Amino acid sequence: MKNILIVDDSIIMRNWIKKILSNNNYNCIEAKNGLDGLNKIEQNNIDFVFLDLLMPEYDGFYLLEKLKEQKSEVPVVILSADIQISSKQKCEKLGIKEFINKPPSKEKLLMVLEKYMKKDD
Repeated sequence: MKNILIVDDSIIMRNWIKKILSNNNYNCIEAKNGLDGLNKIEQNNIDFVFLDLLMPEYDGFYLLEKLKEQKSEVPVVILSADIQISSKQKCEKLGIKEFINKPPSKEKLLMVLEKYMKKDD
């Protein structure tokens, strides 16, 4: 089973994504900000990250910068209400796979995840 990290300060958003992914045989790990997300990546074998950008304390940019410093190959997809072109460009320079506007549909979440992952049989 693949480990998916959901980094978002909204417990409602994390629970909603977790429900969708868990029902599709993914193991979900949650983090409330960028620092918490970085710790979860270091403590677990994470296969994929859904990342919010705008969070208190340590935001999504912080996590992306740290992953780039570490030369991480974990695929990251941004889920954010921040639709500024400059934010998207900064994320692309930091190596994200895709940028999805919030709130995403169930179908979009699964489609993007399956695009970058192969589920265990």
